[in-house]
Amino acid sequence: MVFAIALATLIGGAYPLVNRLMNDKLQAERARRDLSDFVTSIAHDIKTPLSVLSLNLEALTNTGNYEEYPRHIRVAYQKSQDLQRLIQNLFEANSIERGSVAYNFKKISILRLLAEARGRYDGYLEDKGIVFEISALDDDMDISVDRQRIWSVFDNIIYNAARYTTFGGSITVRVENKDGNAIITIADTGCGIPPEHLPRIFERFYKVSQARGENDGDSGLGLYIVKNIMDGHGGRVTAVSEVGKGTAIVLTFTGN
Repeated sequence: MVFAIALATLIGGAYPLVNRLMNDKLQAERARRDLSDFVTSIAHDIKTPLSVLSLNLEALTNTGNYEEYPRHIRVAYQKSQDLQRLIQNLFEANSIERGSVAYNFKKISILRLLAEARGRYDGYLEDKGIVFEISALDDDMDISVDRQRIWSVFDNIIYNAARYTTFGGSITVRVENKDGNAIITIADTGCGIPPEHLPRIFERFYKVSQARGENDGDSGLGLYIVKNIMDGHGGRVTAVSEVGKGTAIVLTFTGN
């Protein structure tokens, strides 16, 4: 009887340890699967623009048609930018996961920010045959932002919009003052996002479909980074979309 009680006590005491070891094993297996999926995804995302870059550089060295040079150079440059953006997003996501993102806030005029946006993106979008429009519906106002990270927000949104907007489409940036909050809406006339995917587009590594990123490489990190940076600014980001008509990403800077 005493032996049975002692054995039961021993087993009972060991159960939490066994349970924890089993949970640790499951978590380790899940982590390995996640790492494998991540490496496969990133390898594909890098391979796509790198292949296009390589083909255009090869064409530059082999073709005798000098009239085609500007086109090959332009495509090669755009793909190099895609690779640079992907690598930057990986670093940014890693900083977010480690909790090591530091912000340096400074006041800046909305109209000045828009003028800089036109200088940064107008030529790129013109090359892609996309009209880029900026409009301020209200008087100028200042917002407090981290200059480096706010451009990471714009880069990811605008280049996402350009990726899914066809030649002849448009991207419009609209700014308004609503109840003292600065609202920046970046809307495109692209393919749109099916409604069942909208609630998840700000999740890390989430892709609406693998096929959507095949032409340019898409890590599924862009909007995840946008959301985290907006959270760091004390603001918020939302999205509205309609398939076949386009997507609008709305940035709200509160209390500026």
